[in-house]
Amino acid sequence: MAVKTVAPYKIKIHETTFMKKRSTLVLMPALVSFLLSVTGSNAGVIHTIKMDRDFFSPAYLEAQVGDTVRFVNVRGTHNTVSISGMIPAGVSPWRSRLKATYDLTLTKEGVYGYKCLPHFGKGMVGLIAVGKQYNNLPQAKSTKLPAKAAAVFQKLLRRVPQN
Repeated sequence: MAVKTVAPYKIKIHETTFMKKRSTLVLMPALVSFLLSVTGSNAGVIHTIKMDRDFFSPAYLEAQVGDTVRFVNVRGTHNTVSISGMIPAGVSPWRSRLKATYDLTLTKEGVYGYKCLPHFGKGMVGLIAVGKQYNNLPQAKSTKLPAKAAAVFQKLLRRVPQN
């Protein structure tokens, strides 16, 4: 049996081992419930895309709604910019700073086309396929792009699973 002094009243509480175990068992579910409510039970995965020389690695990624894509500049002067006509309806366009790490949370199903602004003409583009419904795929396929970027996207768009 343990004796505790509780300040400022100097009350002595006698606790048995049974009481300690019981209080732990009572508090544990409450703690787990709290943690799930704060973090969310459907916390997404963090995917990393490297920006290196004149390419994204990987250039094609499959992910789920709620996942986060972290763009990391490895070397060179790069950024990530959404391509107009190649993101799902309702998704806000994005543009990261040059040489900066950028986190993009995927909020809707569909395809997300992106580019490195300084190297777009050289074909530095990428594609993220999110979920299973790619309602914006026809629009993405018909988006006008510079020749090298269009050639890369042609290959990337073939990798998107068919609905």
